[in-house]
Amino acid sequence: MVECTMYVVSLGPVSEVDMVSATIVEYRVRVLMWNIKTFKLGIYFRQYWRDPRLQFNSSMEQIVLSQDLLEQLWLPDSFFQTETESYIHEVTKPNVFFRLYQNGTILMSIRVTVTSRC
Repeated sequence: MVECTMYVVSLGPVSEVDMVSATIVEYRVRVLMWNIKTFKLGIYFRQYWRDPRLQFNSSMEQIVLSQDLLEQLWLPDSFFQTETESYIHEVTKPNVFFRLYQNGTILMSIRVTVTSRC
């Protein structure tokens, strides 16, 4: 099981949604049609999961993992369902970090900007 949390850094601009109504006479059904707009969301997207194979005994309660180890770890294939565009922030270096806890729990945090449909 993968748990997720989000810390919202920025939101906007949110475009107004234009609603148009139409009537289909032969079925006497009123249909609402939406002109889909988008918004941008800047977030820290955090995911937690436990991999018992990574448990360790140490005086340290947690270890910060280097980006070089990422290719050797299982990572969840998470996505934003209504996303049309997204990117991970990479100013000076990628804004991604991993922590490994003694019980094998991994925390992955990514700073990402998502453009999504309303």
